[in-house]
Amino acid sequence: MSWNRRILGVTAVVFLLAVCLTLAYGIFLVTPADKAGSNQVFVIKEKQSLRETAEELETRGIIKSKRLFVFWAKLTGHTKQIKAGEYALSAKMAPVEVLEKLRKGIVIT
Repeated sequence: MSWNRRILGVTAVVFLLAVCLTLAYGIFLVTPADKAGSNQVFVIKEKQSLRETAEELETRGIIKSKRLFVFWAKLTGHTKQIKAGEYALSAKMAPVEVLEKLRKGIVIT
């Protein structure tokens, strides 16, 4: 096999892997952790870090992966925009919805 064919083959494999990972991540972002989940009161304290928040969200079953959640927040530039407060969250919400609610500060009134 020629050198050019090897490079083309490796490039194709890397490209397909990137496409598959992107699709899997997209599915994570729009898929709720539990379609039968009920609403929960979720409290974010002043100066609570995004990592702490994501860890608690995962522990309570609201999201499936704290790492992917934090990665999405970093990718979208929302790491410092999470607002403290009492939220009504559910495992029926997609991770993108959860982050949007926390970022906008849509708290229980």
